[in-house]
Amino acid sequence: MKNSTKIDCLRRTKRPKFIVVATCVVSLSQAVHGQEAKSIKDYLVDIEPSPVSAAEMIGATGSAIHNVQFPKDIWLAFSPISDRNTKTGYGLAMAPARTSFLGIGGQTYFKNPLNRLWGGTSFSYAENASEISGITYKKQGFSIQASSYFDEKDDPIWINYNAALACKGSNDVMDEIVLNKPIGAAKSELLKKAQLALKKCQADAKQPKWNAGKYSISYGGATIRSSSGAAQSIALGDTMALGMVVPAGANGAFNISLRRTHNELDLSTLGGTPAYKKSSIGAVRYTMGVAEDDNFRLLAEISNANSAQSLLSNAVFKSALGIDWRIVEGAWLEFRFGRGKAIDNGSLETKGLVSFNISPSAAGFK
Repeated sequence: MKNSTKIDCLRRTKRPKFIVVATCVVSLSQAVHGQEAKSIKDYLVDIEPSPVSAAEMIGATGSAIHNVQFPKDIWLAFSPISDRNTKTGYGLAMAPARTSFLGIGGQTYFKNPLNRLWGGTSFSYAENASEISGITYKKQGFSIQASSYFDEKDDPIWINYNAALACKGSNDVMDEIVLNKPIGAAKSELLKKAQLALKKCQADAKQPKWNAGKYSISYGGATIRSSSGAAQSIALGDTMALGMVVPAGANGAFNISLRRTHNELDLSTLGGTPAYKKSSIGAVRYTMGVAEDDNFRLLAEISNANSAQSLLSNAVFKSALGIDWRIVEGAWLEFRFGRGKAIDNGSLETKGLVSFNISPSAAGFK
């Protein structure tokens, strides 16, 4: 059965490469893991924003940073304010192993490092529009990203899962349900009692650190086409990105990233014969949490973006300051302001960007 699942999946050769890979991975995961009674979705937390990786492929983040994320199950990103050349954009991402319908259980998640990596794998899509040489172009990006913690004991899922296993109050109530087999209102009351006991155990457990050491790798691509209906899409390039978060004291962290793009479209050749190049870009961001306020963080970042190249990967901040602010549980506002290259003429300019990251189901530790 597993072999036939793999063969049937790979036969879908007429579909876009990214969709084929995503479908195969999800199908094989279901074949191998099946469905456990309790998904790791039940242990998700909201301790940091969840950027959409595909947004990096189309330059929607305005940053050269490859964000190492702790993914939720499903989340959205909106960019209502960007630089003068970039229109409003959006992105959507999903981590299949963290959903209620495709999720894996805690026991499977911690079985080995590969399972944890799959648990931190997300698929994303993003699109926006940019004005280049007076013409509006639509950009679409796709990405797959896998992330994990250097130390599994820093993983919020590990903390939450083990708090649940050791929760005597909740376990005693569940044992009572198994033993007495209550039905109707009596069972509902006991389940509520168990949930309250579990929440207390989680609150009393070690709190997860937003700046714990973790790493990620992503692969994605993007296309661009003129807003005129007859135009065909042109590939912007294929990008591989590596990133890691290194703790800096009790309330700080460095995000270090490297992105490499092959067959990247030279934007100066749009409207003519497309030319392609290779590019590499590195960036470092320092994030500082505000003492006794886990909802507010300050950031500063720099990159080696080359303003002389007409490449989308280099149309990012060379330096910027920023703020991450959790407005409510599951909703973050990100603001960036700095100097970067304009996408249309390559000149350095001052620009700002505001984006919202929303995960409606995010819950747990604060």
